[in-house]
Amino acid sequence: MEILIGLDIGTTKLCAVAVDTAGALRAVEHAANDTRIPGDADAAEQDASAILMRAMELLTRLCARPELAGAQVQALGVTGQMHGVLLADAAGQPLSPLITWQDGRGNRPIRAGGRSYVEEFAARVGAAALADCGCTPASGYGAVTLLRLQEEGLLPAGAMALTIQDLLVRTLCGTAVTDPTDAASWGIFDVRHGGQWLPDAATALGLPDGILPAVMPTGSLAGHLLPALAAQTGLPDGLPVAVAIGDNQASFLGSVPALGDTLLLNLGTGGQMSVPVGRYTTAPGLDTRPLLPNLWLLVGASLCGGRAYQVLERFFAAVGRELFGIDGDAACYEAMNRLAAQAAADCGGLAASTRFAGTRLTPAQRGAVTGIDTTNLTPGNLTHAVIAGMVDELVEYFHLAQQAGARPTHLAASGNAVRQNPVVRQEIERRLEMPLHIPACQEEAAVGAAMVGGMAVGMPGIQHAG
Repeated sequence: MEILIGLDIGTTKLCAVAVDTAGALRAVEHAANDTRIPGDADAAEQDASAILMRAMELLTRLCARPELAGAQVQALGVTGQMHGVLLADAAGQPLSPLITWQDGRGNRPIRAGGRSYVEEFAARVGAAALADCGCTPASGYGAVTLLRLQEEGLLPAGAMALTIQDLLVRTLCGTAVTDPTDAASWGIFDVRHGGQWLPDAATALGLPDGILPAVMPTGSLAGHLLPALAAQTGLPDGLPVAVAIGDNQASFLGSVPALGDTLLLNLGTGGQMSVPVGRYTTAPGLDTRPLLPNLWLLVGASLCGGRAYQVLERFFAAVGRELFGIDGDAACYEAMNRLAAQAAADCGGLAASTRFAGTRLTPAQRGAVTGIDTTNLTPGNLTHAVIAGMVDELVEYFHLAQQAGARPTHLAASGNAVRQNPVVRQEIERRLEMPLHIPACQEEAAVGAAMVGGMAVGMPGIQHAG
């Protein structure tokens, strides 16, 4: 049996999968990403060295699975959380924590009373260049973080900036590179023309020469597994390792039934709307991200997304604990799902905006519950309204994509909130009036990474699996 291995470094967990060349899942392993470093309320950092250690342990456990005995591993693909950035030395050793996509320090003023780092970034790069990068800069984007580090004197000499998945590839095969999907997530990559960082952007931001890695095409071969890592993990010595791909694009590849015309909604830790277009185009409020040659994704990202349901669960648990002395547990979610299913589709007039963490364009915005009257403020209506609010935010992004020319004929959805809650699925189908496809494997990003590994070794058609 020939297999491909994919590894996903998520914000809250890591996952490694083995899939056969037909795309069927053969084995899976998980590990918690519990590496967050305590800090200021608006800071979001993780221990990069600890993440690498967990990744190696995960690969070792996967290779030891009995169902893979005798399997021939053809390639390894890697994906992970986008936008974030870390600093590494020439030997690939981390010089900084991973500063993740959730980091809010880019919204701090660059100087007392002055504009924020995000605003300073936009002013220095310029509107014309930003029009080519496919996104509106926001806190948590790698280039905004690098600007802040530079201004605060926190860029070590000789450091290279990488995503966490780029660092893992560097560790596995010794090559420090990135691909267009990850480069674009930092906000200074020429997505319109492709293949290079925005000319003069690094200079405009005051970044030192050599800090940005070389960019290789998505699906390229980064190198081959180093002997020491092969001995440690049980993977074949010299195994082909693909250049890492961003988790949004990896999830799309691992989820959709038709690559060129499927709308994908994801509700997990955050939330994303992704829909392909065959030409470079932009839409206010959306990112335009590279996927594969001659194919881009219009993406709208909700910062709270599926976490909104967790926020509501914590509220209900606090009510039980503080008012009635009842300790909440996992059964709270079961009760919420049941009550939401029993509530009317219109929630009795109750409505919820679930922008509890703001938006990338308006970080200070917050959520709201409206339409409350003397009868409709019930746990069931409130729960259903929060679900509807989570879906509504993604549907609003889709309407922006439609105005930019997106015309999908298929609908797919992924993420734990979708898989575990039938009301979420019902709301998606009700709002979009299309049959909903749920991917067979719930580890969509890791599966997509495995597919990219297949692309790197020339497996025909693997990039079109769904």
